[in-house]
Amino acid sequence: MVSFDLSDRSYAMEREQHVQQMRQSYRPRVPDARVMRSAQAIFYVFYQVHQRFPAPPTGVAIDPGNHWGKLLFSTQPILLPREFFIPIDNLETE
Repeated sequence: MVSFDLSDRSYAMEREQHVQQMRQSYRPRVPDARVMRSAQAIFYVFYQVHQRFPAPPTGVAIDPGNHWGKLLFSTQPILLPREFFIPIDNLETE
């Protein structure tokens, strides 16, 4: 039976190195213009229906395959593997 001591410093350092390597190897994809227009449309429709809302959305999560998306209000968005997160600042300026 194998056991791991999570308080072991060597394990913690190895885990941290692995996480840093994963972050460095990950390069976020850039959505194309059609996906951006779809995200803007999602935001625009929401804004037209709810002109006054207590907290502004942080962005739009959108699937580039079918252009289905939803507004997100949390600061830590949870996305499905195929989804993009487009911050609200990028939608308002374009």
